[in-house]
Amino acid sequence: MSSTYQLLFRINFFHTYFTNGKFTAIQLKPDQSTQNIFKNYDLILRNEANGVGVFFAEQFADERRTREQILSDQLVFTFKLSCGDANFYNYTDYMPSVIEDNLLYFKYPFSFTPSQNGLMHSKECVTELDVKNNLTLDQPYFSKPFGHIDIITDVNIPKDLKIQFFSPFLYWRYIIYKSHLLEFEGLAIANKNKTIFFKGPQSILLPNGNNAVAFTSPTALQFTEHPELNWQLLEQYKPGESLGRVIMPNLPVPKNNLVSFLGKEYAVENQQRVLEIFI
Repeated sequence: MSSTYQLLFRINFFHTYFTNGKFTAIQLKPDQSTQNIFKNYDLILRNEANGVGVFFAEQFADERRTREQILSDQLVFTFKLSCGDANFYNYTDYMPSVIEDNLLYFKYPFSFTPSQNGLMHSKECVTELDVKNNLTLDQPYFSKPFGHIDIITDVNIPKDLKIQFFSPFLYWRYIIYKSHLLEFEGLAIANKNKTIFFKGPQSILLPNGNNAVAFTSPTALQFTEHPELNWQLLEQYKPGESLGRVIMPNLPVPKNNLVSFLGKEYAVENQQRVLEIFI
């Protein structure tokens, strides 16, 4: 007899760096014990755009069963997490500074009260609090993965479990080093409406010994896939006298695979992370 499948629970990943909010670079793999549970309980694992869903057959052994009946058996699900984006740490905030022996660890039931129903971490987003040493797991990995999930079901488990990453707010600093641009007088960087101006120019010496000028954003800006504001380079700008003339209408924005830091000696506003964009 054919049976329809209903949702037992799903695990989805989100990231504020991406415009649609979904983080699609995570892959989940159940361990052997979990695979046996899928067979014994007639469950299926469906890959979704930013996670997985676990579904159960309503008809089982000639009987109809409910979600609550399955969950009450306190099934133990274990998943290994892999991340397919090598640039993940470039655009993710609150990550630990030391990751060699550690992995991201999530579990249900929670040992804390999450701020939102279904979150599998103690804060609004994943932080260094969600890190665990690989060797402290009940069964440590021979080759440490990106992360690990343990789930022990109960009737209160939400249908939607969520893991949320945040992108950082960083000061942007444009470094103008090309000789033909440095020849212009009254350089400035502003938004399209010329209502927000970067601080500068500041004369700096690059590590290769060349001279350059730097412009720094007045506040920290969120590092996102598609920033809300576009910036332009002006010349002949004189504060209080002239808003200048546009010479570059669309300045490049930072890419997550091209994050560059000149060094601590150029730290701005006591911030440890400053994004440099070279033009």
